[in-house]
Amino acid sequence: MSPELKFHSIIVSLATLIIFTIWTQLTNLVVLYPATSVIAASLVSIGMYRLLAIVILSAFRNITIVKK
Repeated sequence: MSPELKFHSIIVSLATLIIFTIWTQLTNLVVLYPATSVIAASLVSIGMYRLLAIVILSAFRNITIVKK
């Protein structure tokens, strides 16, 4: 497996875990306001993947222990 594929596999796994956790917390909001489910789902999933990718990529680039 290439390093890039490993990186994206880690990001997808972490994003899925975090998104599922957030989504279970937002269940009450979605029940009360069904229209918010589409907006919340898109913001949480796209934003979380991007956030995790930026944080982990910057850690790989800036922390010398991680670079090795």
